[in-house]
Amino acid sequence: HGDHADTGAKGGRLSSQSSHCWFCLSSPNLESHLILSVGDAFYCALAKGPLVEDHVLLLPIEHVHNTLLVHEGAEVELLKFKSAIKAYFRSRGMALIVYEFISNPSRTTHANLQ
Repeated sequence: HGDHADTGAKGGRLSSQSSHCWFCLSSPNLESHLILSVGDAFYCALAKGPLVEDHVLLLPIEHVHNTLLVHEGAEVELLKFKSAIKAYFRSRGMALIVYEFISNPSRTTHANLQ
């Protein structure tokens, strides 16, 4: 049945929602050619429909609805990603703007910073 969990790349069980999510690394729907860097808790990817040149996404590897729900140690990694991206933009004479749209928690949206 479609309600059963799928097996992930590491042999773990995936929930139905993460196996269909565009942003879960273990999902067959992920467009992996857009991924720039993968950390332990977050990854960075180019935006599929960029608003501006060099538009990137910072996404938690864990399927959560907002970045406040990731485990406590993940914040350090997120700050490192943001610092590296900020330095890149500064080197090009640009500034970094980051936002997160937090949807209704009952929806299956994957958190992302843009």
